[in-house]
Amino acid sequence: MKIPSIFRTLFPSVLLGAAFASLSIAVSPTSVAAFTYNEAVDGDLPGSAQDSPIFALDIGENTFMGEQTFSNTNNPSDFDSFTFSIPDGAFLESIFIDIGLLPVGSGFFDFTTYSLQDDSFVNIDNIEESIAIPSSNRELFVSNLPLSSGQFSLQHNSISGALFPGQFRTASYTFSLNVNESASESIPEPNNIMGLFAFITLITCTALRKKLLLVH
Repeated sequence: MKIPSIFRTLFPSVLLGAAFASLSIAVSPTSVAAFTYNEAVDGDLPGSAQDSPIFALDIGENTFMGEQTFSNTNNPSDFDSFTFSIPDGAFLESIFIDIGLLPVGSGFFDFTTYSLQDDSFVNIDNIEESIAIPSSNRELFVSNLPLSSGQFSLQHNSISGALFPGQFRTASYTFSLNVNESASESIPEPNNIMGLFAFITLITCTALRKKLLLVH
């Protein structure tokens, strides 16, 4: 079958456009993997944020997972605090917690409290969050956020419930700290489909122009 000359002119250009679009997809930047800390793997978090390493958070959902124990035994209660940094050009958008009791021990472990601190380990706006156990996807420090780049801490202040001598209860938790790029720092992802259409349209118009010139 004989292919009309206009399609013979366009076909290589379309292929070239598709190749450029594929290249654009291949080199599109990927998001940086967010930070994860797991006490079971990385060790117990300290009771005081001042004793914590400074964990550098990344863009995305950063998670801290562990266990805290309310104890009326010879073993003291376990408090978990941590210090973290938000990179330049980013901000801390939200903090969530999931916490629930493990099926070990006996007694009542009803509440745990945290405060959000600045780089001097001073409570921001003197706000302390009291978190009921269990809690699912509970958002924390709504009035304090967002926070721009810098150093901050989550300080574990207290735990409460009712235990007889010799009793203890343990709760498992996950903190999710969501970090986003500041608007002025965001680099939009390439729109590959629109780029392909624009490229093909440009080549098509050029080819038609050449064809018309040849006809005249």
